[in-house]
Parts: sequence; C-alpha cells; structure tokens
Amino acid sequence: TSVAAFLEALNQQESLHILTLEDPVEFIYSKSRSLISQREAGRDFATFGDAMEQAMRESPDVIMVSELRDSKTVQAVLNAAVTGCLVVATMHAGSVTEAVERIISMVPEAQQALGKSLLASGLIGVCTQQLLLGKGGSRYCVVECLKNNEAVSNIIRSSRYEQLKNVMQSGGIDGMQTMEKAVAKLRGNLIQ
Repeated sequence: TSVAAFLEALNQQESLHILTLEDPVEFIYSKSRSLISQREAGRDFATFGDAMEQAMRESPDVIMVSELRDSKTVQAVLNAAVTGCLVVATMHAGSVTEAVERIISMVPEAQQALGKSLLASGLIGVCTQQLLLGKGGSRYCVVECLKNNEAVSNIIRSSRYEQLKNVMQSGGIDGMQTMEKAVAKLRGNLIQ
C-alpha cells in the first residue's frame, strides 16, 4: 500500500513513464499525468529478472518491482538504478540492515564487490515497516528509514552493515530513524 501510494503521488505530480512488475497486480492506478504500464508475473512475464531486462528497453523513468527474489533480478535492479532509472522494489526484511545485507547476499560471490559498488552509488534509501496494534483496535505503521549519503555508501562498500544503525540514529535531521525510535514515538498509543 505504501509503494502504491508513492507511485500514485508520482502519477499525480509528474509526467513520467512508470512501469510496474507485479505478482499479482494489486492496485490499478488512475489516469493522470504519468503513463503507467503494469505487468503481471505469469501473464506478461516469466521471471522478474527477464522482465527487468525487457523493461529497460522501454526507457521507463520509474520501475517498481513487487519483490526482489533472486540474483538475476537484484543484478538487473542495481544496473537499472545506476543508469538513472528510479527503481522501487520490495522484499521481506525485518530491518534496514537486513534488507541491505540480503540484497548483497543475492549477488553472486564473484561479483559482490561490483554489487556493493552499484548499491552504494545507486541507492536513494531503504525503509522497513511494521504494522503494530494500538489501543482501541487501531493500527499504526512504524517505519525505519535510511537515506543514502557518503557514510552509508562507505559502509555498504566496506560491508560494515552493523554501522547502518548508528547512521540512522544520528541522521534524524535528514529524515532517518531506527525502528526503536519510531516505536518510541507511539509508546502511549500501542498495546504493550
């Protein structure tokens, strides 16, 4: 839902070519300023890796990949990002640090130095979300957020992922926060 809201905001505000690769297509976007092409796994493409290669031939401004699942897809996403295409991708990860580690772990070992370099130079940010139960049955989305900067790039290149948490703790002015900080902001509203 968060990714769909982000893409819809782009659609409303910018004139872009947005291409989605989904399994399955979950949201239908309204016609607005952007051209949105939605592709569905099993119907329009066999694998996300193949779909990414085909997508780059269409010169999209934005590509959304509904899930990073394998090495070929991760490599294609990294390559697309460093060409200037905005790539929005999701994956299952419990934290920002875990997401970065998982992305790099999906790159073949012989190419990990290149993968780290591509991620360090092409990354804009990483967010992880948790939906927590609040008082009265309400639900709250808490977000851990990392924005790329020189320190983050150096951490990724040198595989010192455990230091990403320190960057998020000190990067509040830049919009970064740890999951602990996000939960602490809602302490009085959550069920313990």
